[in-house]
Formats: sequence, C-alpha cells, structure tokens
Amino acid sequence: MLLYLLALKTTKATSKSFKTILTQTPISMVFFYGKQCPPCNRINAILDNLVDKYASRIRMVTVDASTNNELTKKYNISFIPSILIFRGDKFAGYYDGEWTSPSITSICENLLSADIHFIRSSFDYFRFKSQKPANLLISKSEHLSKAESLLDQYGGMVHIGLIDNVELPNQLNIPDLQFCRPMDEYCADLEEVDNDKVRVLMESPTNHLSNQELVGELPFQNSLVALFDESDPRHIHDVAKLYSHVREFFGSNLSYQTIDFMKAQNYVNQLQIVSFLHPIFLYISKEGQKNKIIIFQRLLPQPDDLLNWLKQLILHIEPPTPKTKINVPRMYADDFIQHALDPTMDVILLVASPGMRGYKEAKQIFQIMVQLFEPYKDKIGLWEFDYSTEHVQGLSMTQSDSPQISVWPATPEKLGSTFTALASLPVILDNLVQILKTEFTQQDVEEMASRLQEILQIIE
Repeated sequence: MLLYLLALKTTKATSKSFKTILTQTPISMVFFYGKQCPPCNRINAILDNLVDKYASRIRMVTVDASTNNELTKKYNISFIPSILIFRGDKFAGYYDGEWTSPSITSICENLLSADIHFIRSSFDYFRFKSQKPANLLISKSEHLSKAESLLDQYGGMVHIGLIDNVELPNQLNIPDLQFCRPMDEYCADLEEVDNDKVRVLMESPTNHLSNQELVGELPFQNSLVALFDESDPRHIHDVAKLYSHVREFFGSNLSYQTIDFMKAQNYVNQLQIVSFLHPIFLYISKEGQKNKIIIFQRLLPQPDDLLNWLKQLILHIEPPTPKTKINVPRMYADDFIQHALDPTMDVILLVASPGMRGYKEAKQIFQIMVQLFEPYKDKIGLWEFDYSTEHVQGLSMTQSDSPQISVWPATPEKLGSTFTALASLPVILDNLVQILKTEFTQQDVEEMASRLQEILQIIE
C-alpha cells in the first residue's frame, strides 16, 4: 500500500498542510483512505488517472485517516473510504456515488459546469424543483448576488435557480426564496440567502445512496434501508412518510438509507427481487465484520407496521396483540397425496419448522397469503408442511435450513416448484402467478389489492 501511494500523482495532505493545499485550486476532491480498506487502491488509481485531466481546475488530494485524526474529527469521517468535495478551503459536501471512473468523472464535470438555472415557464419550474439532491429557488433578482456566492461555495452540490418570468411567481404562488430536497419531500421558505443555513439544510437525515458498497456500511450499528424506484414519485412519497414516522421514535440512533433497485443489483439478486412495484425495506445490523440482513415482509406497510417491526428487532419490544388470529392449516404425511397431488387444485405449502431461522417472518407472510386467497379456496389450497417430521414415501423436496414455498399446480403431472419463503411478498406473488393454473382477471387483481390493504391492518 505504501509503495503504491508513493507512485501516485495525487497530492498527499496532512492536517498541517491541508488548508494550504486546498487554496491552490478552485475545487478539491479529498479522499480519506485507510490501510485496511479493500476499495482504497481502486479509488486511488481512479483519482490518479484524473489528475492530468483536471490539472489546475480540480486537485485530487489523499489523506491517511489513521494519521490525521484532527481532520477526520473536523469533517466527521467515520467511514473509510470517504470522498469529500471542497471549493477553495470551504467544505461543499460528501460524494456518495459509485467508486468508478465514469461516476467520479461525472461529479467533476458537474462541479465545473455549475451555474445559475434560469426558469422561464411552469415546466422549467417543476423540472427544477425535482432536481436532486437539493435546490434553491429564487423568485426575486435582488437575491441573485448572494446566490452567486452560494454557487461559489456549493455549486455542483446544490442547484440554484432564478425565475426569469415576472408573472410566474404569482401564477404558481412561488415564495421569494425556497430550499427543497425532493427525495425527502422537504421544502422550506427562507427569508434570505444564508450560506451557513443552506449548509445545514443540505444535510438530509436520510442517506440517498448511489453506491451499493455503502449500503449498511455507514457509521451505525443498525441501518434501515429502502430499495425503491427513485424515478417514481409514489415510491419517494411512501419512503419519506415511513422514514419520518420511524425517525420520530428512533431519531439519529438509526441510519436511514435509500438506494435505487437498479443501483443495488447485488441486493436485488441476493434477495431474489423480481418485482419493483413497491419499495422494499431491509434492516441491516453489524455482526463483527459482516452485515446481517432481515427483510420486512409486508407489502405497502402503514407507518406503525414498520416502526413496530423495528422496535421488536432492535429493542425486543413485542408488537401490539393482533386483533385477529389467522390459522394456517397443517398438512400431514397421510394427507399429502390426497391434497397436494389433487389435479383439480393448486396447492401452496409453507415448508418450514418452528425452529428454523426466519420461521416467524415466513409464517406471517403466509398468513397474509391465506387471507388473500380465501375467495379462491375451491381452486387454491394453502397448508403448512413440516418436512422434518412428516415423511411421504417417494417425495423429494429441496433441502433447506430456512422456510420454503412449495407449489403443486393443478395438473395431472405433479411436479412441485420450490423457492424461498423469505423473499418479499411481491416476489412471492409474482412467482405464484407464473406457476399456478388458476387464472386471475384484471378485476380479480384489483379486488385482491383492495383486500390486501384490509388484511394488513389486522396481521402482525
């Protein structure tokens, strides 16, 4: 590692030389690295290759976090690797994108091209307000000079827009100054352009990540992570509402993170996610050097559902007693051939033992399925089957130490299909629709969605 760093073109800074180095270029990208850091060599190589490209415009700086405690404390560096952006010697923000050359090059280009946006129509206005991660909207030109100083300090990290249409503020009831973070559904009206206040407002309580390598890795023992479609306003709204409710109880004792499905392919593959219609929530806790991941098994949860789930996981507070107990019938070995191999019935089995890891979560989601398919009980049967205690001669099922869903469709040729019962409800339902022989009309689907909302109110 030491020999590698000696060959780099990047500028190595210490606590003593840091400020002097930053003032030598308009913009600096500062990389805090550590010796026990697998991605650090890769990031160093990327920055090294960009030194000549940006020359005197953006300086690539490296800081050894282990020997510069003064800097790590000053800028709250609690995770290595970390990349910070500076304009002059003023801190502009953290880089949370992917550790790839195209992504880092993109942020450099954004920093260099940062400028005032001129807004001339309602279309321009709504498009500007949706720009991530944050934006400052100005409707009176008297604030422009101060906004330009803000651009000098935070350009590329916050978008600044000036309404260049005297009629537009009255038409759309636009305030003189407004700061927005669209991913949080947060907007605040301001009385004046204040650089320090904008710095505070830029800091979202939710880490909206673009780099899957950072998921669950920020400086908290416990993280709540939402996988969602960041281009879908409904997804943004649902996550913001649920996170706000959870934050009222847990405050800053929990890390709140989001990442787009398409930017988190490792998690999508690991969790076998095939449906992206709704956000999927994960609880990630540290166990030594590894992360333990637990998936929230509810579709379209209410705020209290997510909060109660976290209380139980983190604080071991049992959720409120459910209003209705939903029984899942058991299938025994003597009944297997009669029911599971019935060519006129689609059969869904929860293959699990009470002592299995994830049994409780799988049982809860299977209870939802029992209620959901109740109107189709003459076509679809659901049972719980303990393969470890019930032995059917000639029956072969996939061996697993976690709960499984086994599906036996209504066909003369009885071949079961098996997949994990710990996937999210959308994933399970998608799999079932593809395997079951029962046909569902559009009206059936709409009624099922409505019934699901009622079921989620009573099942814990």
